[in-house]
Amino acid sequence: TADLKGTYPLLLERKRHHHERMAEQYEKEGAFPEKTRQRNLADFNATKSIVVVRVIASDGATSFNESYLGDSVFGNGVDDANVVSQMKACSYDKLIFQKAPDKVGLDNRTTVIGVDDATNNTTTVAANTTNSANDTRTEIVKLANGVVTITLPTTSIAQGDATMRNEITRRLNSVFNVRHPRQ
Repeated sequence: TADLKGTYPLLLERKRHHHERMAEQYEKEGAFPEKTRQRNLADFNATKSIVVVRVIASDGATSFNESYLGDSVFGNGVDDANVVSQMKACSYDKLIFQKAPDKVGLDNRTTVIGVDDATNNTTTVAANTTNSANDTRTEIVKLANGVVTITLPTTSIAQGDATMRNEITRRLNSVFNVRHPRQ
């Protein structure tokens, strides 16, 4: 075993010398040396566009409609305590989220076989599935009021979060012709 006698007093002596050097530098420069351990928080102001994505998978969907999701995230004059207002308040007005601009896209990979206008529920199949020619159409996807619904007719929730996230990203990129989240 190593002889550790005298190690503790030596460490204390080194620490005392370090503090003495820092005190001397503070007296000379009026500030602590640059290499002290201090938090260096970035000073920024940012406005970011965000999109709320409602997903309909082959084996389920959220029970909330686009209107409710938009209200809970953006407020829309209905909900004063929402994601956008809370982020703005917590950042002291330095991080501001805003709704992404409205867009319309064409989803060539999904065919809608009927839309119940009262509930906005859709019946979907994969685009290559054959059905009666009169009751199928390619889905028009609308990003309105910061919210969009994406249908994944061949992806199930049971496939896991990573698969769902990747398929949602692919679908959004395809429908709205974007290759990067900042577009």
